[in-house]
Amino acid sequence: MKIKKITIKNFRSFKNSTTIDFEENYTTLVGKNGVGKTSILEAINLATSFSFAESKIKPDDFNNDNENIEIILEFDGFFFINIPDGWQTRKLPSKTIKFVAKHREKATPGKAFSGIFTADQYVIPYEFTGRSNLGVEDNKNIPKSVIKQDNKFKFKRENNNEVEVSDQMLIVRNNLDNFPNIFYFSKERDKDLKPGYFTTFQKILDELNWRFFKDYKTSERNDYVQKWEDIYSFIINKVEDPKQSKIINPLKDKIKDFLGEKFKSFEISLFNLRQPFDDAFFSLRENDKIITLSRMASGELMVIAYFLLKLTSELSKEEIIFLIDDPELHLHPQLQYKLFNEVKSSKFQHVLATHSDIFIDLGNWKTIKRLTNDGIYPNGELLKKKYGSSVNLEKELRGHLDDIKNLCQDKTIFRREDNEILFCEKCLLVEGPNDKYGLLALANKLNFDFSKLTIRYCVGKDNIHFYQTICLAYGVNFFVVYDQDTNGKNNLIEELSLKDKVFSFTTSFENLIGSERLYEILKKIDELDKNNLSKEIKDCLGNINKFLGN
Repeated sequence: MKIKKITIKNFRSFKNSTTIDFEENYTTLVGKNGVGKTSILEAINLATSFSFAESKIKPDDFNNDNENIEIILEFDGFFFINIPDGWQTRKLPSKTIKFVAKHREKATPGKAFSGIFTADQYVIPYEFTGRSNLGVEDNKNIPKSVIKQDNKFKFKRENNNEVEVSDQMLIVRNNLDNFPNIFYFSKERDKDLKPGYFTTFQKILDELNWRFFKDYKTSERNDYVQKWEDIYSFIINKVEDPKQSKIINPLKDKIKDFLGEKFKSFEISLFNLRQPFDDAFFSLRENDKIITLSRMASGELMVIAYFLLKLTSELSKEEIIFLIDDPELHLHPQLQYKLFNEVKSSKFQHVLATHSDIFIDLGNWKTIKRLTNDGIYPNGELLKKKYGSSVNLEKELRGHLDDIKNLCQDKTIFRREDNEILFCEKCLLVEGPNDKYGLLALANKLNFDFSKLTIRYCVGKDNIHFYQTICLAYGVNFFVVYDQDTNGKNNLIEELSLKDKVFSFTTSFENLIGSERLYEILKKIDELDKNNLSKEIKDCLGNINKFLGN
């Protein structure tokens, strides 16, 4: 089961109702800091945390204090809420969870203290008129139909009686079947690797303790006890007799006198014989040398936790969804590549929020969502715009993006470092390295600040329009500089450029400088008097500087 889309309103930076579609098995959220990447992961986690959700709400989570936070999650498959119906339990199918958080208006009945906020998750039932229309094999206890009338849901029993479902019945209280496990990897990577309330490691320890005790209680316990005594005596006798005269015996005598005879067996225990995994922990062990989690890198901890959750879910045949904030955190590039390959090949859904260009796959453009202060890209309206009329290749932007994969452009044109475009504030597209480094050197000559500018060279003029397509689709503010050579202006580049954000040299940049080789270009620029620069070069740099808002 996958998350199909999420709608967020009044949560952190999302003031107005905002919908994000998840079209593929994995989604990469990109954008500069503060645009809401982590907030999307937090919203999903909040809407699916069915215990003590109100304790996770902070005052700053409300964009507007006078409105409620609303988060709606829609899935691509059915889960079921169990609601009482007399002597039976009805299973109402649903694909949607709605989370609502409010500022508390009155005290909680029966409690001495009340929290600041209230938070509830509601199931929105799926409307249908016949069980066969659901496509669900096991439809036992599913009503004959579910409809909505006057803002109330009603289901139909076998005798055709209709029963109204109250809002209280639709509140989630651990009464869901077939709902996916959703694991959120925040920057605190290691919580699922330690014992604790509802952690994965604790579940493993409980399982191991159960398996051990099942055998222990049906076996010769004396054998276990004797082995325990042998190990205990061997270890305890290696130290300076704390068990006998120094500490334990005097303490035991005092406590026995004070609290009673049962304390005659008081000791320093090394582990619980009946539940030996109570104090277990993950580690690296070579003979008697142990490296605990606390001494491992946080990147390693994330990888360990990730595979632990993945393998346990596969064993239990449960649905699982991973939310990972900064998957690159403390992972060197080779491990980032390996992790991203694992994500792309996994059957489980992943939603990543990242600042690493390694977790970008332009060949699968639908997996990328770029967040900006102006909105989320690409969007439906933008994808329908047509480009390419100037060269008789007109089609919707969506079609040009599909060509990246279909025509192997992700392997023959775009390089991994080109993914940097999706993270930049403003982008300059040029033909080659001569233009990139030459223009930077000239800007320094004129004391122009290009520090906020990401410059990508497109390995030739004929490739520039491919990069323009990426910029248009993902809302990247871009400027283009190219050479007319002897062919005049390039119609396609001009068509894809926005307003006045394009400049073309009437011949070539190299001709204007007087050299074809980069090191010679840079040397000549270094020796140039800025007052002797050609008008074309000054106009080009001036337009770029204006584009930057300097």
